[in-house]
Amino acid sequence: MNFIYELKKNLFTRRTVIIVAVIVVLSTAALVFSERYLVRDKTSRKEFYNSLTSVSGQTEWLKEEYDSIYGGMLITDAEGNTEIDSDYANAKAPYGRNNVDYLGLLREASDTAQKVETRNSNIKTVLSNPGDFAVDAYYEENNDSFADSIYLTYFIKNARFGWVTVIICVIITASLVSLEYENGMHNILMLSCEGNYKLYLRKITTGACTAIVTTVFCALWYLLIQWIMLGTGFKQLSAPLFMVEGYEMCASGMTVGGLFVRMILLSMLIAILMSFAAILLSRCIKKSVFAGIASVAVYIIGILCDVIYLTRYGRQMTAGSDDWYLISVPAFYKIYGMEKRVNPLALLDVKYYFEQPRLTHLFAGYYNAYMIPVMVTLILCFVLFSLAVREDKYGK
Repeated sequence: MNFIYELKKNLFTRRTVIIVAVIVVLSTAALVFSERYLVRDKTSRKEFYNSLTSVSGQTEWLKEEYDSIYGGMLITDAEGNTEIDSDYANAKAPYGRNNVDYLGLLREASDTAQKVETRNSNIKTVLSNPGDFAVDAYYEENNDSFADSIYLTYFIKNARFGWVTVIICVIITASLVSLEYENGMHNILMLSCEGNYKLYLRKITTGACTAIVTTVFCALWYLLIQWIMLGTGFKQLSAPLFMVEGYEMCASGMTVGGLFVRMILLSMLIAILMSFAAILLSRCIKKSVFAGIASVAVYIIGILCDVIYLTRYGRQMTAGSDDWYLISVPAFYKIYGMEKRVNPLALLDVKYYFEQPRLTHLFAGYYNAYMIPVMVTLILCFVLFSLAVREDKYGK
């Protein structure tokens, strides 16, 4: 009964609803802005890819259809000059708004077919050279189906709901304990027969529940928005992960939905960790505002390397670029790789761990690269839990 009261007092409040609403609206607006140009073609693209059956049976047809449409758009005048026939280019096509759109869809489908063939070839190469690869992560797949690679790439690239989840949890839980100090209830509770151990236990449990509920909510909200904007459904979630840009060498059998589930679980784990950290800071600092600031600072420091990577070093570099870099690219990537292998908050950006099989050596064995930060997270959760629920001594 006391636990339910804590949930009502801290989670289901007007302040919490306003905070969650503002952050969710802002993150949704950023998502809509990022994908605004993809929405108008959603229906035609979905119909086009649903019409394709097998790569092996339609690769040649795609080439012939592309050549036919492209050839029909070109006209040659009496002097031998070639130009675009605007009437034909704007004419109605089987898919898309006109022949120009249809031509673009055919080119994308041909690229997808090439990606499937390359994937099958790469898998055969890996299996024939087991000494050069983490061969246990691969098996012969014989892929032969199409998927909308561009929409799948946007779905995975914009799946930053874990970052939103953590910031919501930090803001909410930073006042869980300090609230008792601010309203004078803490000293009264210390004089009770039960002391304040059970109070802290309820607080930390409330923080864990807040993290779980918030993660599930943010993930489902992201799915809903992507379904509305891009039409992402069960078929798209079951598509192979190598269709996503940057994941061409992912482990065999990985799907878009499988990676999304892993994102949810890892985000939930980190949200619990940061909730425990915020509660401990709330107890030590005893002021909600300062505890919130300290918690957000810890969070920002934890994701700083990933933010720098996404905004600067992860971009495609071209010759003659005048972009300014804090340190050299090789030096940053060395730091980035080390950080990814130990930093728990690095789990919020999963590309490094799943774009290809990565192993980390620990003691006498090799483990998936994400296992070390997961173990560090679990250890930190236990330590923070123990510190946060320890009972105060009378007189303090």
